[in-house]
Amino acid sequence: AVICVGFDADCTRLVTVSGDDAHTVSMWDWNSGPFLDASRGLGGTTRAGHKLWQARGYQGTPPAVRGAVFTPDLSNKDAMITFGSKHIKFWTPPPREPRPPGGVGDVEADRSYQKLPWRARGGQWVPNAKVEDVLCAAFLPWVRVRAEEVDEEEATDGDASSVKSGPPGEDNLIRGVNLVTGSPKGRIMFWEKGDGVIPVTIVPGSDWHKAGVSALALSSDNRLLLSGDKGGGIMCWAVNTSYATIVAPLGGMFLVENPPKPLPPTPPPSVSASEVWLEGDDEYPGPGWEYEGEPLRWLESYPDVRGACWSPSGRYALITTAQGSLWRILIDPKLTEGEETESEETEDEDKPVEKLTELAILRLEYAAAVKENAKQPVVSVLIRGHDSSLNALAWWQGGKFSSSGTQAMYATGAGSGRTVIWNAWTRTELAAFDAGGPVRSLAFSPDGHHLAVGLDKGTVNVFGILAWKQPDPDYLSTGDAWFNIEVRFLYACVGSLKASVGALGYSPDGRWLAAGDQLGGLELYRTKAKPGDEELRPAYSRRAKCSGHSSAVLHVDWTECSRCVRSGSTS
Repeated sequence: AVICVGFDADCTRLVTVSGDDAHTVSMWDWNSGPFLDASRGLGGTTRAGHKLWQARGYQGTPPAVRGAVFTPDLSNKDAMITFGSKHIKFWTPPPREPRPPGGVGDVEADRSYQKLPWRARGGQWVPNAKVEDVLCAAFLPWVRVRAEEVDEEEATDGDASSVKSGPPGEDNLIRGVNLVTGSPKGRIMFWEKGDGVIPVTIVPGSDWHKAGVSALALSSDNRLLLSGDKGGGIMCWAVNTSYATIVAPLGGMFLVENPPKPLPPTPPPSVSASEVWLEGDDEYPGPGWEYEGEPLRWLESYPDVRGACWSPSGRYALITTAQGSLWRILIDPKLTEGEETESEETEDEDKPVEKLTELAILRLEYAAAVKENAKQPVVSVLIRGHDSSLNALAWWQGGKFSSSGTQAMYATGAGSGRTVIWNAWTRTELAAFDAGGPVRSLAFSPDGHHLAVGLDKGTVNVFGILAWKQPDPDYLSTGDAWFNIEVRFLYACVGSLKASVGALGYSPDGRWLAAGDQLGGLELYRTKAKPGDEELRPAYSRRAKCSGHSSAVLHVDWTECSRCVRSGSTS
């Protein structure tokens, strides 16, 4: 297994750290190996890479190394660090024997030198201080004009400086890097010169973080540093580009997801009565639109931040969390000062487009922030992932939601109970909620208004799904409307299943639901109650029990006439 990778400053070499007990560090010349065989489907244009050297990184139980980062300084690109549990190591190549230029065998000598393993040196911590874990790291490059000494006669007053700036030009610039790392105690550590020789110091003001600093990201212009901690805190810092020092904190915030706008209590006029439930089903009128209870939403608050990066323009940053979600923070310097601006992100705001793309969403949200003259960054969840194993998936396509624009959607369920409904057309999340336990199986009703979720201990929960187009005046310029989804708990199937429900299936007419568990039990539930019989036989109560399986039921299916059910088991 490969724990982490990293490219050098000019992207010619690649470093990898393996997941063995020695955490082997390997250096690769990734673009100089032989071409891979075209028969493997790679077209014969992909190289295998050539390993230059390998060395032991850190002896311990993996994963004890959390990252490997090269210095961004092109003038001294032969330097990198590896960090992790109770250590940080600074790697440099071994000293090279001087050779006269243009000598015989220089090419072979260079190749042999490139294959020599680099040497690692531990960083200097504060004396009598306990060595801490290093959770993240980022280099801070600096560049300034070379200073020249002046004579005392040239100084006209006592406050004159002893140095003066030289003439501008690339030859008169000096460059270097400093290093900052994240501490599990919520502090940012500063390593001057980035080589570990000078003892580490604590950045003043970094105690704002109340949890371990697990993410650091420097903007493309090297002026802003973003830090994130395990408690969902995000802090933006001002960086002095001439000396690569953190000047002061600009502002902090916590990642908290706000609930979406509520849906209207009644369906829009475009949804006819036949589209609310099965078409032609006069005997059973189907559920009303005004479900009881509050809508179910999975809202993340104070997530464990694991990674951060800036956009090339510096107007927004992306944050990844341990819960598997991707956040976006819209940050614009002019917005924080309360000034309105017309930027390139809002130039095409009034131009209609056919589809609501991610770029359109970004532009519109940025325009909304400008209109409101917001001083706080705009936070939103771009992609809601799963924080545990993905156990179930169900697909639904077409039918009664055609008028609402939701032509196809699918649901995914994880071991943590998080269930997410996705729009298959736009590949975006529609709704997320907690199913009540580890999800083992999922099934959509034929009309898409019900979602059955199989859990542990024979539990089957049924959730109602309400979806339609709801125009938003802030986004009319896109020529489309938002697909709104509300999920509410409806029923809990009453039966005798005892183990995890690993198989679910609705009949084509939507009247029956079949559920099978890991002990071989198979039961049928009536999805709707007959008028006048709601108390004795409510909706989703058991009407039949099938026997014959001696092992776990893996799959259930129905015939087109909805009169026969088929099931398969592990035996």
